[in-house]
Amino acid sequence: MIEGSNNLLLLTPEFVLAGLALLVFTADLIIPEGKKEWVGRIAVVGLIGLLFVTASTVMGITQPVYNNFLLVDHYSFVFKMIFITVGIITILMSEEFVKTNLTSQGEYYGLVLLAILGMNILVQSQEFLTAYISLELLSFCLYVLVGYSKFNPKSNEAAIKYIIFGTFSSAILLYGLSMVYSVVGSTLYSDIAQVLSTSGFMDPVAMLGITFIMIGIAFKLGIVPFHSWIPDVYEGAPIPVTAYLAIGAKIAAFAFLARVVIGVMLPAEELWSSWKIIFAILAISTMVIGNGIAIVQTKVKRMLAYSSIGHSGVLLSGIVVFGSTNGIVLESLGYYLVGYAVTSFAVFSAITAVTYNNNIELIKDFAGLSDEKPLLSASIAIGLFSLAGLPLFVGFTIKFYLFSSISIGGYLWLAGIAVLASLVSLYYYLIMIKSMYVDVPEQERAHADITVRWPMWIVIILSILMTIALGIYPDPLVNQLNEISDLLK
Repeated sequence: MIEGSNNLLLLTPEFVLAGLALLVFTADLIIPEGKKEWVGRIAVVGLIGLLFVTASTVMGITQPVYNNFLLVDHYSFVFKMIFITVGIITILMSEEFVKTNLTSQGEYYGLVLLAILGMNILVQSQEFLTAYISLELLSFCLYVLVGYSKFNPKSNEAAIKYIIFGTFSSAILLYGLSMVYSVVGSTLYSDIAQVLSTSGFMDPVAMLGITFIMIGIAFKLGIVPFHSWIPDVYEGAPIPVTAYLAIGAKIAAFAFLARVVIGVMLPAEELWSSWKIIFAILAISTMVIGNGIAIVQTKVKRMLAYSSIGHSGVLLSGIVVFGSTNGIVLESLGYYLVGYAVTSFAVFSAITAVTYNNNIELIKDFAGLSDEKPLLSASIAIGLFSLAGLPLFVGFTIKFYLFSSISIGGYLWLAGIAVLASLVSLYYYLIMIKSMYVDVPEQERAHADITVRWPMWIVIILSILMTIALGIYPDPLVNQLNEISDLLK
């Protein structure tokens, strides 16, 4: 690794992203009414260009920046590319909703871009205050986006709950950080790890501080018992924002947790041996409660919210094996996050197309959708089958990789519980599929008035193709993810 540097060129993607957000805000003031959809398209074109900028400036580089506060490496590069791609898909999904419901479209798209900026900095942070500030930038953007349907009482309620829970979790995290700083005298991951790894060091203040930091992160991830905000927020938020929360925010939070565990906890063997047990218990409770409560849900968004909680438990199971599998599990975790994103977009994009201009929210309201809109119902069905882990789809491959890594790491019993949780999830996914393909709608041609514009079709078709392609031939993606496993070697 090259020693600390203040090379601004390494932060070119972040500067370009901030400039793009300002450009989108400005474009919204200039572009006349009736052509506001071009604001979102400017954002999409800018993000596509940012993919090339990111690849050309930081790909293959491993270098700390600004006295080791940030680390530009392959791990951050991979996740930056994921965040930008998620942003592109989210904006394409949002076009019809934004056009129909919002007057200031640039604000919406600008917040999406600034949220990506927060994710980018978060994933390359090597110091807690920098990570905290970037996490708050992401959170503030999401608070506003959740409440963007300002004339919808549920959206207002969701935003208030999200702000309260988010602020509470941030305060706990910051308080824990202050406790660790009082003992260590530094907020750098490396400095904290060095002190915690000192033979026999178990300062109760530092241990309590680490606990508070983990609780704050667990709130962001929706880990049981810190999950209660997720169903209400997912239900009240506009459906494209729900997708962004379930996919982009979740990936960023887990990438952050992996950085913290690798940088702070793994070097302290005594500390990590205790936290592995705690993470395993939290993972099991999250899988059981998430999938168990999802079974009885009658609303689509709440079902997907509890499903998301269940997947958080599966991902946390992978964190448990850090340090036991020579880096294989980190590669598997990255693959799981990518596969989960692709699959979730297949589901959320089709549901957005069905629900954005009406009041459909119950699972039974999707009855007969396959007769009226076969491609939309196929997208939802393929996505749900993939989330359940059925073969031929990426969901099966990602679970096979992750569960194998967990087993190799010596936690076969934990992998077994994760497999059983996936089987349970298949039940409530089949309820949704049954509604679309078997049940009879309460009124004839219930979904005949659904119109889907080309940006949404792009998302739906690409999501379906990638869900199948990455399940059958995952090698290109897996090879790209191989290098991030170096962090655990």
